[in-house]
Amino acid sequence: MFFESEANNTLATSDAVTLGSAMSGQLATSSDLDWYSFTTTGSGLVSVVFNTPTDDARYSYFSVGLYNAS
Repeated sequence: MFFESEANNTLATSDAVTLGSAMSGQLATSSDLDWYSFTTTGSGLVSVVFNTPTDDARYSYFSVGLYNAS
């Protein structure tokens, strides 16, 4: 498993992820952003698993986005 580096809070400083490998990170505050990047060799399916606490209203600020190179 790979672990995030800091600061990875922009696209320019994103952590490179190897497709098929796990990456572990931590959000410290509700304003913390973590960026990850990967490159594909063609069309296909990308699956993202994002584990978040669900038993506390304080954790409702998590979101995941997927962007292309454009």
